[in-house]
Formats: sequence, structure tokens, C-alpha cells
Amino acid sequence: MVLGRHGYETAVEGTNGFVCVVERAWTGAFDSPEFWNPKNRGPLCYNAPAARTVLPITLMRTKFVLAGQSKDEIHKSMKAALRKRSCRPSSLTR
Repeated sequence: MVLGRHGYETAVEGTNGFVCVVERAWTGAFDSPEFWNPKNRGPLCYNAPAARTVLPITLMRTKFVLAGQSKDEIHKSMKAALRKRSCRPSSLTR
């Protein structure tokens, strides 16, 4: 997956259940001084279980970032979404 104008988009469809993404700094710790660094990015591949459980969190956080939320707003939105259990892949794609 690559980051497009509206969020992460599938670049190549795979067959083994793995999902690879180029993640951004905002997927790291909220107290990281690099949180908003646009140059901080790196590849990461999730195996099938992580693609179902961890990747939706990355997609949700990215959705909040692209919506222009502040770091505090993102943190609050993430906590609220996880409380509501609304962090599912189908609710995160455009």
C-alpha cells in the first residue's frame, strides 16, 4: 500500500495475506519528536493476522491525520474508536 491523496491505496494486490505499506512518522509514539516529520517514512510488512488486527489502526490514524486533526485530537479519536470497537478494515477505507 502507498499513501495517496485520500489515504492508503493498494499499489499491488498480493496472494499470500501479507500487506506491505510505507508508513509515516505519525504511526509512531505520540510523544515522539519525529511525529510530524514528513521525511520520516519506512517500509513495513504485516503478516495476515497483523493485517487484520494492526493495519486497521494504522489506516485509522492516517485517516485522522489527513482530516487535519492535531496530535491531541488524533489521540482522543483513536481512544474513542478503540472503545467503540470501530477499528475494522471496512470502516477505514474510502
